[in-house]
Amino acid sequence: MPWGFEDFKDFRDHMGERPTRQHTLDRIDNARGYVKGNLRWATKAQQAENRSTTIKISYQSKTLSAWEFAQLLGVSVDAVYRGLRAGQSPEQIAFHARAASAIKTVPEPSPWPEDRAVDWEQAYLHKRRHGQSRESFLLEQAKGNLQRKTRTMQLYAEHYVGPQHPDDDAPLPTTEEQEACARYQRAQRLFWHAKEKLEQAIARKKARDDLDLFD
Repeated sequence: MPWGFEDFKDFRDHMGERPTRQHTLDRIDNARGYVKGNLRWATKAQQAENRSTTIKISYQSKTLSAWEFAQLLGVSVDAVYRGLRAGQSPEQIAFHARAASAIKTVPEPSPWPEDRAVDWEQAYLHKRRHGQSRESFLLEQAKGNLQRKTRTMQLYAEHYVGPQHPDDDAPLPTTEEQEACARYQRAQRLFWHAKEKLEQAIARKKARDDLDLFD
């Protein structure tokens, strides 16, 4: 019995059933033994690939085995190998590992915009005021962002010179002006999204409070 397992049941619960007759036990990291956490079912082809020189990873001025790197990031060794095979640097693998970990901390229902939920959750955890809800934090940040973008648009409007005659062609906006306009529109959408999420959170709290009256 490989080290780290209490009995065969513990081994089977951890490893699962043998997929096929072509699969046998294999060490994920050849630098370590047949121990719990370093085993997988693998075909001969997969094992042959794994018998190549043990990969050493340089990360933050340290040289680590794939298993040590995985332990540091809190991911499986297979995840590390997949990242390396995809051409990712150790820093990129670490970034994706942190992002995946952050996703697990995002509550449901989440007020954050879906495409940047992890970024917003991390910002909230670092910048929130004591007792501030996620919905209140999002609206506060969105409002400040919209105010900044509005001031920028006002500056463009003050310096904008329109046609002097109805038949004159209006000057085309510059690339910088177009980008500023796009940022302003995104800020508007975020503000209304945040306001809607806060209203929904208030409605849910009121519904819970109403139910508590009957308990």
